Amino acid sequence: MDAQMPERYSDLDPERANRLLDLLQTQSVDSLDRLSEIDAKIAQTTFLTNGGGAAAMLAYMGGGADRSGSLALLSFCIGLVCTGVSLRFLRSAWYAIHMDVRRRMLGFANNQLTVKECGTSAKPVPDWGERAEWVGWVGQAAFVVGVILGAFEILC
Repeated sequence: MDAQMPERYSDLDPERANRLLDLLQTQSVDSLDRLSEIDAKIAQTTFLTNGGGAAAMLAYMGGGADRSGSLALLSFCIGLVCTGVSLRFLRSAWYAIHMDVRRRMLGFANNQLTVKECGTSAKPVPDWGERAEWVGWVGQAAFVVGVILGAFEILC
């Protein structure tokens, strides 16, 4: 997309205007695909973590008076929460990108934005990716700590 062009949709020849719309449509579809993938991962993670959490709690409660494993269980729970939060941050980032692409595509198609305005975002996309990365690292570390604590509590 040529970001130096001040023309609007109606000022361009039909072939060039349609190529620009196709490019914006492709960006919109790509961001929607990413959004759908993240939503699917959130649903899978929710089902798996809730099922795993229920099994862990039942096993813990079935232990009777012996309450070994509580630190490992706490660490697993922290990891599960961090995993969900990380996926939500990623979803929010891709949703913002998708909505911005749609705004630019519809603005151009309705003759409200120039080619130059379509090439840039009106507002910055929130930087959820960096937050998701940190929360993801905490979640992975919590899982490793949980495994180590569980092994230590079982063996000692």
